Amino acid sequence: MMKRLGIVAALLAAGAAALFVLLPQPVVVGSGPDRGALVSAAPIPPASVLLVDVRVPYSQLAQGIEASVPEVFLDETGKELREGVLSDLRGERTGAVTVSVRDERVLFEMPVSLTVKVYGERRANKRADRGGEAPAGAVVVAKLVVEIEYLFDVADDWSMQSTSVLSHRWLEKPTVQLGPLKFGIEKLADKSLEQVWEDTAVKLADRMAEHPGFRDAMQRTWQGMGGARQTQRQPATWWVAQPSALYASSPVAGPDALQLTAGVGGRFQLVVGAEPEPSPLPAFPNRSPLPPETGFRMSVPLTMQWASLSKTAAERVVGQTWSLPVAGTDVGSVTATSLELYPSNDLVVVALGYTASNPAWDTDGTLYMTGRPTLDPDARVVSIEDFQTLVQTWDPAVSNAHALAESGLHDAISEQLTFPFGDRIDAAKRGATANLSRTTQDGGTLQGQLDRLEVQALRVTDTGVVIDALAAGQLTLTTAL
Repeated sequence: MMKRLGIVAALLAAGAAALFVLLPQPVVVGSGPDRGALVSAAPIPPASVLLVDVRVPYSQLAQGIEASVPEVFLDETGKELREGVLSDLRGERTGAVTVSVRDERVLFEMPVSLTVKVYGERRANKRADRGGEAPAGAVVVAKLVVEIEYLFDVADDWSMQSTSVLSHRWLEKPTVQLGPLKFGIEKLADKSLEQVWEDTAVKLADRMAEHPGFRDAMQRTWQGMGGARQTQRQPATWWVAQPSALYASSPVAGPDALQLTAGVGGRFQLVVGAEPEPSPLPAFPNRSPLPPETGFRMSVPLTMQWASLSKTAAERVVGQTWSLPVAGTDVGSVTATSLELYPSNDLVVVALGYTASNPAWDTDGTLYMTGRPTLDPDARVVSIEDFQTLVQTWDPAVSNAHALAESGLHDAISEQLTFPFGDRIDAAKRGATANLSRTTQDGGTLQGQLDRLEVQALRVTDTGVVIDALAAGQLTLTTAL
């Protein structure tokens, strides 16, 4: 009996020696590949345009008109109406300015009254010689409406330009009775009023040019592009803008406000992680014409963190057992006891804890495999492929890369290291739309609609596997003064 056991032991020893000879020497790497990803920058987002809707309420412009036209805008005495007949004219505002739109122009209407006193020149001279005032004469109060029609534009320095036409229309023809004589005073009044309107038009143009509306709104918008804005806390996500230009079309007369469609040209992205260093904000630029393409595009990183990836992979792999064949014959088995994924340069390391056994001995340890992450945008999955096996220590049962590859371990592990990200893309699209649709600090509203989120590239970082996506759609900032 003892002799037979000795023969068996000798055969096992010979088999182990033969196995040692059959398997090439492995690469011994101690504690595994170094941890740490190569520093990789996110792709530079393409240039795009953040639309800015600026509204200047007509009520503000009406206030400017009322400030430019005094309560008493006409006060003339001793105007000759005809030979021997003089008149005094007094024009006064009688109500608030109203606004309407006519033929793409803004029409302001201001109700006024014109008081006309008519008296004889001879009597007036006699009174004047005695130091008295002009005689009472005949008085008529006529009502009319002043019409101020505006066409607005924006100068290169963002000041408001305007072309105005002032006129008036009588609500009734003014006439006055002086004794047996009846006088029509419309022509006399028209001449005086037209001079008033000519002088007023100059004042209004100057006031409109000084109106802060467009310039202040665009300066606030430009200043708001500086620095990073946190859009969510977990994970920390930052909105970063690199503005380069400001655009604007000509203003349009809306129902209740003058509307300007402007745009901030630049590059925009979301950054996950620590707050980015602020970039210098360029000087406030002059206006450029609005480009024909105003779509908004923004880089959006999706991070699959190492802890989450490791947990998912471990749930799939730990407990599985693989046979270890050599030359077509199983010489043992390997069972997974743990699994961790971590970055090493631009590769992913799979640290597989194992126990191994064969008829001669049992052992355990850690097996290191490096793989390359690959991206399938259509299937919306990330997988780890192109495995290379390294080992921690020499163990004839498990340490040979060729034997492990023959065992199908690479393929088996690779099948379990496929990570779908479609739900993340959908959630990122919803989240980005929600984060971009909000009220700004200065009371404006930011409204975003992302039409699509396209996967572009994949990067290995210390945080995790990052999928760089490009969001495309429309983003509009509305600001009211």
